[in-house]
Amino acid sequence: MSIVNFKKQRTTDLPASPESRRAGRWRAGTKQRSNMSFETFFSLRYLKAKRKQGFISIITGISILGIMIGVMALIVVLAVMNGFRDDLMKKILGVNSHLLILSYNDGIKDTETVMEKALKVDGVVSATPFIYSEVMIKNAGNISGAILRGMDPATANTVI
Repeated sequence: MSIVNFKKQRTTDLPASPESRRAGRWRAGTKQRSNMSFETFFSLRYLKAKRKQGFISIITGISILGIMIGVMALIVVLAVMNGFRDDLMKKILGVNSHLLILSYNDGIKDTETVMEKALKVDGVVSATPFIYSEVMIKNAGNISGAILRGMDPATANTVI
């Protein structure tokens, strides 16, 4: 079977069976299969402009450039935001401990026993008892709320 292109009077030989035609594109005038993938063939077909369609090629180039700039901006923004996230986590963990053992009723009465049990847990490097309370501060007529944290001076240097 062959197809004749009447504009250029060129014959394109195609494989005889429909299965072999579906298996891949065939080069014009030969019986060789093209090594080009479908995506590459499709994109090159619309990226290359004919003489009459020069303006379409310019629009295509501008569109591709716009997509490239947009993707680049997205990658930069995601990288910056991940950096801010890591910095924020370091600041939060710099102020607070990784683990807090709290009692919401009356506080922990026997802090030495709780500290000994906490230090026996794998991965715990140091521990110290602390007081955590909400307070009000008044200065020159201005009142403000704050958090008061007090640590045992004997063991505070191990956790800071």
